[in-house]
Amino acid sequence: MQAQQDALAAIRADVSATQRLIGEEALTESLLSVYEGNEPFLKQLENNLLPAYSHFRTVRGDGICFYRSLCLSFALALRRGGVALGGEPRTHLQKGYDFTLEKVASLCSRLQVYGFSELLSDFTDALLDYLKGLSDPVISEEVACIEPLDRSGGLGDSILYGLRLCTALELLEDPEQMGYSIFVEGAFGLDVRSWVDTCVLPSFEEADNIQILAVARFLGIKISIASIDAHNYHINSLPDASEELRRVGDDEAAAKALRALPIHLLLRPGHYDLLTPR
Repeated sequence: MQAQQDALAAIRADVSATQRLIGEEALTESLLSVYEGNEPFLKQLENNLLPAYSHFRTVRGDGICFYRSLCLSFALALRRGGVALGGEPRTHLQKGYDFTLEKVASLCSRLQVYGFSELLSDFTDALLDYLKGLSDPVISEEVACIEPLDRSGGLGDSILYGLRLCTALELLEDPEQMGYSIFVEGAFGLDVRSWVDTCVLPSFEEADNIQILAVARFLGIKISIASIDAHNYHINSLPDASEELRRVGDDEAAAKALRALPIHLLLRPGHYDLLTPR
């Protein structure tokens, strides 16, 4: 754990002088100046990304940019969807939000079945409190959604580690679903628990498709990722349209409301940011 903390601290020290954890929202057209002189990349931007997305927001590339981007995008979508604690009327999204809070509240006890320490409650409680705070109409969107994640160390890291624990629990509780165990054992030669310990929970490990799929299924959302480089552009949605909805109790409408939340990320080589569709 100390080695992980030291490695993450070194990464942060290297980038903190030039980049905020979470940047201001900007027009996607401003990306053109970033890639000035890179004609293949500019072509991909002009033909594909700019027509589909109006704004983007950067997050720092410190090894956890996927989890920070996802957490903020999910929080903004819930907040703008009008969720509230014990909210009325009982909209489909409200029911989905309440169910999400229940799942996160049970994280620590469910992980203990697999030998995890009850001390993980520090992280699961941080994530739960953050999600509950989205429903407070008195505080601004900036304070509720952005400020808790725009901090090095402490609360922000605890919230994001809570998301890693969501990912871990999904993989451990349902290893056969979506072929998690087949992928892990075939690609890494590890059982799912060993792979979770090695590739999911270390605080500086970025997420690949299997982790992204797992956290999306745990939260009951669809993550749309616009991937762009100098030669290619494509949209990857996880889970895809053919995958069965994760039920919110027996409420299919609530599950659809969560799945319909606008969660859009931008993937440039090795790095995630947030996107806003036109």
